Amino acid sequence: MKEHGIEGKNAFSGTFMPDRDDVTRRKPIPNDVLKHIQQRCMEANDDPRWLVALISDTGMRLSEAAGLAVEDIHLNEEIPYVDIKQHPWRRLKTPSSQRKLPLVGCSIWAARQAVSASISP
Repeated sequence: MKEHGIEGKNAFSGTFMPDRDDVTRRKPIPNDVLKHIQQRCMEANDDPRWLVALISDTGMRLSEAAGLAVEDIHLNEEIPYVDIKQHPWRRLKTPSSQRKLPLVGCSIWAARQAVSASISP
């Protein structure tokens, strides 16, 4: 801004940009802890736990799982999956966020519970 004689406040002043060397990487949840969480989700068997169980084996974002419609969950396929796509009530973070994720392990249980609950009277 100074070089070109532009007046005004720099929107990026005060922004912290870490060096690549000092970025801490999040470690994955250990498998034994994950299995324990999944077991507790199945014991509680309610909609908040279905959400946790759904993301536990798919890696989808919480907002993606919470924004699913019943039509996005395909349980009767050879390989059951969820179709992550944009909806009027939820945007996707990036264009590459649109994808199909296979349901395995605890996530297929959670998807079945959620679909069953949403189509029951």
